Amino acid sequence: TGNGNITGSEQLQQKSLRDFREETPGTELVVLYDYKAQAPDDLSVRRADWIYADLGNQTVDGWLWAYAPKTRKYGFIPKAYARPPAMTSL
Repeated sequence: TGNGNITGSEQLQQKSLRDFREETPGTELVVLYDYKAQAPDDLSVRRADWIYADLGNQTVDGWLWAYAPKTRKYGFIPKAYARPPAMTSL
């Protein structure tokens, strides 16, 4: 019965992640470089962090308005600092 508990909690984690993705607008991106916020509306991120950005609704050239689930904050990062994750086939 111990295995049942592990499976249950894993399913719960997967469900909450799926719900989060559905509620978060935008494309999943991975951060390529550390960026420290330079202005109040900038977003501090670290390399390999995941962020979400609505790529079809960006208003500032060269910048992405994004959401970082790790810090639960929104802000701008340089556009060149993030890209969609590489698609790998197993």
